[in-house]
Amino acid sequence: MKRLLKWIKITTIILMAIIVIGASGLIYFLHHLAVTPLAPDPERPLLSWSKPLPPLAKQTAAWETRALNDQSALFQQQTFEKPPLEYYPWTRWWWPGNVVDSDELVRELREFSKHGIGGVEIQAIGTDVSDLDKSDPRWGVKGWDSAAFYDNVRTVLTEASNLGMQVDLTAGSGWPSGGTHVGLNDGMRSIVHGETIVKGPKEISIDLPAPKMPVHWRVLSWMNLAIPTGFFAKGHESLLSVVASKVEHNGRSINPLDIRDQITLAPDSSKVLDTLVTGEGKLVWDVPDGEWVVTAFYQMPGGESGIAAIPQTTYVVDHFDKNRIQAHYNYLFRPDTDLSSFYGNTLRGFFNDSFEFKEERIWPKDQFAHFEAAHGYDPRPFMQSIVQTGHDFSLFHWAKVEASHEYSLGNIGQRFERDWEQSVSDAFINNFIDGSRQWAEANRLASRTQGYGFEFDLIKAAGHTSIPETEQQGGSMLFMKIPSSGAWLYDRPLVTSESFIHKRRAWMSTPAKVKVQAQQLFSAGVNQIIYHGSPYQVQAPGERGYPEDGWYPFASSTFSEDFSEQHPHWQQLETVNRFIARLQYLLRLGKPEADVLVYYPWLGFPLEGIGEDTFLIAGQFDGEPEVANTTSLPVPLPSGYHDEREQWLKNLLPVLQHLEDNGLTWQWINPEKASQLTASQSLLKVNDINYKALLLHNIEAMPAETAEHILNLAENGSNIIVSGSAPSKITGLEKGNMELTKQADQRLTDVMEELVKQAASIDEVIDKYSRYKHKGIQQVRRQLSDGSLLLYLNNTRKSEQTLTVNVPSLFLSASVLDPWQGTSWPVYIHKAVDSKVANVISLPLPAYGTMVVVLSKTPLPDTRTKAQQFMTNATLLDEITLSNWQLTINDKPINLEQLKDWVEIPELKDSGKTGLYTTEINLKELSGKRRILDLGQVFGVARITVNGEYAGDAAVVPFRLDITDFLNPGSNSIQVELIPPRRNAKVKQLAENLSGPAASMASTDRMSTGLLGPVVLDTYSETP
Repeated sequence: MKRLLKWIKITTIILMAIIVIGASGLIYFLHHLAVTPLAPDPERPLLSWSKPLPPLAKQTAAWETRALNDQSALFQQQTFEKPPLEYYPWTRWWWPGNVVDSDELVRELREFSKHGIGGVEIQAIGTDVSDLDKSDPRWGVKGWDSAAFYDNVRTVLTEASNLGMQVDLTAGSGWPSGGTHVGLNDGMRSIVHGETIVKGPKEISIDLPAPKMPVHWRVLSWMNLAIPTGFFAKGHESLLSVVASKVEHNGRSINPLDIRDQITLAPDSSKVLDTLVTGEGKLVWDVPDGEWVVTAFYQMPGGESGIAAIPQTTYVVDHFDKNRIQAHYNYLFRPDTDLSSFYGNTLRGFFNDSFEFKEERIWPKDQFAHFEAAHGYDPRPFMQSIVQTGHDFSLFHWAKVEASHEYSLGNIGQRFERDWEQSVSDAFINNFIDGSRQWAEANRLASRTQGYGFEFDLIKAAGHTSIPETEQQGGSMLFMKIPSSGAWLYDRPLVTSESFIHKRRAWMSTPAKVKVQAQQLFSAGVNQIIYHGSPYQVQAPGERGYPEDGWYPFASSTFSEDFSEQHPHWQQLETVNRFIARLQYLLRLGKPEADVLVYYPWLGFPLEGIGEDTFLIAGQFDGEPEVANTTSLPVPLPSGYHDEREQWLKNLLPVLQHLEDNGLTWQWINPEKASQLTASQSLLKVNDINYKALLLHNIEAMPAETAEHILNLAENGSNIIVSGSAPSKITGLEKGNMELTKQADQRLTDVMEELVKQAASIDEVIDKYSRYKHKGIQQVRRQLSDGSLLLYLNNTRKSEQTLTVNVPSLFLSASVLDPWQGTSWPVYIHKAVDSKVANVISLPLPAYGTMVVVLSKTPLPDTRTKAQQFMTNATLLDEITLSNWQLTINDKPINLEQLKDWVEIPELKDSGKTGLYTTEINLKELSGKRRILDLGQVFGVARITVNGEYAGDAAVVPFRLDITDFLNPGSNSIQVELIPPRRNAKVKQLAENLSGPAASMASTDRMSTGLLGPVVLDTYSETP
C-alpha cells in the first residue's frame, strides 16, 4: 500500500509539473503572439497619399440623378409593367481574391443581367478559399489591389456599361476597410491602461504603471490564426493621462480571467496627476491619506486586421482620422487603377460593411480636446469610469460576454460615460461617415455604408451617408428601420439592404422565402435590395479543392446564402426579381410618408433581433427548424451580460404593434432631429415630411433642450405621446459637475410634468388617423408630386385577409397594382353616408401577399387578363382532392399512401435531387369553368405538367396555378416536378468534411422538403 501511495504521489507531482510547464508554455506562446506585429509597414506612408479634395462636380452622378428624378416623377404604367434594369435588385458578387478569369466574369455578368440582377457589388474575400487557389499567383502578387485585379474590374465595368448595369466596389477587400498600404500607426487605436495601488500619507516617486494586456488580447490572441483580432502593440504606447482616485472597496480578483471584478472609488476624489510625471516616466506625488489607485492611460495602435482576400495580414485604417480615411480612398482609387472614366456612371460608388471593430476602448484622434469643446469640461478626472475589458471588441458582443467596469465612480461615472460615448459617436460620424461621403461626392461617387457595429448614433450616421444600408440578419423590423429612418430624416433617396442573410440558415432559401423576405424589407423602408450574395463560379471545382457545387465563402459557417447558378431555383428567381423591380420602382417614387415618430434615445443597437414571436425573426420561415444562433468563446469567461436596450425594445414592441394593427406607420427619430422638429398645425415636420405624432416611450434620459423644444411643439398643438415613464434626468454630466447636473435634472423634470399634462394618448391618435384595423399588415406610403398616394400593403399572415381601408375624401378614385402579375385595376370606393365615417375600399390580400393601392383623382386602367377578371367574380363550385400519388427520384418509384415530408422518409432525408409526383384525375364537362390547381404546402419549387404539356411553375405562396387550358374531358395526367432546396443535401456533406458550425448541423437542422399538400383541384364558375 505504501508503494502504491508513493507511486500515486510521484505520478501526481509529475502530472502537475507537466501541466504547469504546458500552461507556462501556452501563456508564453499566447503572450508572444499577442505582442508580435502582424504586418510590416508599407514602403510608402499612407499620409503621403493625402491631397485636397477636388471641387464638387457641377454634374450630379447618374445614380443620384435617377433617384432625384424618381422623387418628382409620376406613376408610369409601362414602367411598372416592364421595369428597366435600374430598378432590379443587385447582388454582392464575391471573388476569391483575384483568382478569376476575365471571360468567366463577363459570362457571369451577362447571366446576372439575363436573370434580373441590375447591378453588382464586387467584394474580393478570402474565406473558405482552397489551399490550391491560395498558391495561385492571382491570390498573391497578382491578387486583390494588383494591376491584374483592376484589369478585371475594368473588364466588368465595361461589360456592365454595355448591359446597362452599375457596379459598387467594396472599399478595401473585406471589412473593416484596410490594406497593405496601411501601416501600424495608420490603423485603429485603443485606450489601454496600467494601475498601481499606493497608500498615504506619504510622498512617492515610482515608475508609471505600464499598460497591461487586456484579457481578450491574451486569451483570444490564438484567434489570429483563424479570425484577425489584432495584437497588443507593446512599445508603441503613448501616455494620455495619469489619474488617481481614493479606493472605497478593492474588489480586484487574482484570477486573470475574472472580468467581473471591480474597484469602487470615492466620488469626487479623482485627481489628474499629469503635471507630476517627470520626463523619465516617474510619478512624484505626495499621496493623501488612504488607499489610492493610480491609473496611467495610454493610447496605442490596436493592430486590428480586417477580413480580407490578402495573403498577408494587414491593418484596418483608423476610422477616426479623416485625413487617413481620405488618403485611404486616394490610394484605393489611385490613378493607375484607371477607374476614373467610370466615375458617376457605371461605377456608382464604394461600400463599407458593418463596423465590427476589435478594440479594447476606441481612441479617436485628439479626443480630449474634441470632448472638452463639445461638452464644456475636462474628461480626464473621470477616465477611470470607462475602463471596461472588451468594450469595443465585437466578439464579446457576439458571444454576449460583458465585463464589469474595472472602476466604479457611481452615478457620476455613468453620466460621464454617456458623454464620452456621444463624443466618440460624433468623432466617428465627422471623420469616417462624413469624410467618406465628402470624398465620394468630390469624385461623383456614392458612399454606401452599413452603419452599425458599435455604439454610435446609427440614425444620424445613416442620414450622413450617400446611400444608407440595413442588414436583414436577425429579421427584426426594429433594427431594419434604423437606416430608412435616417434616410427619411436627412433626405437620402435610396435605402439598400444586405438581404436574405441569416445565421446558420444557408441553403434554405426558396423563391417563396425570398419573396416574403423582400416584402419585409420594403415594409422596413428599403427600396433597393442587394442579394447576399453570389460567389464566383470556380471552374472544375473538384480539381481546385472545392465541393462539386463550387466555392462558397461562408460554407464553413453556414451563414448567408448562395444566390448563383448553383441555386436550384435560379431560373424561378428571375420572376421574383421582376416582382422586386416593380416594387422598387414604386417605392422610389415621390416622398415617404409616415404617421408616428418614435424617439430612439440610445447609441448603437442590441446585437440580436428583438421580438421572438414576430414574423421572420432570426430568418425562420415555414418548414424551417430552429437553429442555434449564438457565438461562443474558446475560453469561458464569467459574465453578467445585460443590455438595457433589449428590455426597452421588448417593452416598446407591443406599443408599435398596436399602432400597426390600427393602420398607423412609425419611424425612429434621434435626439438631434427631434430638436429640429417644427409644428405645422397639428402635424410635425422634418425634411418636408409631415408626421402625425411623436412618441416618447419609457425614456429615462433626454437633453433638457430637447425636452423644452418638444414641450413647445405640444403647446402649439402637435400630438406628443408620453407612454410609460417620462424622462427624469438629462443625458450626460452637465459641465462635469454633479450639482449642475442635479439642477438640469430638475429642470427636465419640470418640463416633462408640463408636457405630460398636454400630451395626447395613443388611442386618441389612433382614433383620429387610423387607416384600418387588421393584425399582421405592414404598410408603407409614398406621396407623389401630383398629390397621389401610393399605399404599399404586406400581409404577413399565412392566410388571406380582406382589408377595409379608409380613404381620405380628397381622393376621388382608388386603384390596385399587383406587383406579381404587373397588372392594375380600379376598385370601388364605398362613400360614407355620415361625415363622421370615412370612405372605404375593400381589398382581399392573399396569404403572404402584397399589393399597392393608388389613391388619386383618376383611376388606373384595368390591365388584368380575361382569366384574372373571371376569377375576380368567380364562385367556387367544387373541390377535388388529388390522391394516389407516386413519387419517383433517380428512377426509383416510391408509392405514397399520403403526401409527406421528405425528412420523414429515411431514403430522402438528405436528398437534393428533383422528385416527380404523378397522379391522374377524371373530369367531365369543362366549358365555362376554370380549374385552379392548389398544391397546398410546398417546400421547394413545383413545375407542373398537365397531359404532357408544361403548365407553369408554382414557386411562391399560395402555390396555385390555373391549369384550365391544359385539361381535357376524361382522364388527365398531373405531374408535379418538385425541385428541393439544397439544405438537406448539404447537411451530410458538410458534417463529414468540415469543422465548426457546419459540422454541428444535426438532423434537427434539416428543413421540410417536398410536396405536402393537400393538393386540390378547385372548379370555379363566373358569378352572374
